[in-house]
Amino acid sequence: MEIILYYGNECPYCHKIMPLIDDLIKEDKNIIKKEVWNNKDNDNEFASLKEIVIPACGGEFLVPCFYDKKNNEALCGALKIKEVKKWILEDKRN
Repeated sequence: MEIILYYGNECPYCHKIMPLIDDLIKEDKNIIKKEVWNNKDNDNEFASLKEIVIPACGGEFLVPCFYDKKNNEALCGALKIKEVKKWILEDKRN
């Protein structure tokens, strides 16, 4: 499993889920955090995934965005913590 979290420093939804992500990282889940609003390289990398991210975000390009490299899937937007945790911990991601 390798999940990338694309987030914005000033994004309130990103701040809301960050404690969950930090806890999962402490549990040895392979989650990489990449800030995109202030880091051009990360933003360019995030933009390269638009074909996957935009449909997953309901036609928009939103953060927070979780990208599963193995399964080439994304989950994004104003998400509930329970929804994020379930998506990350699904059996197919382990």
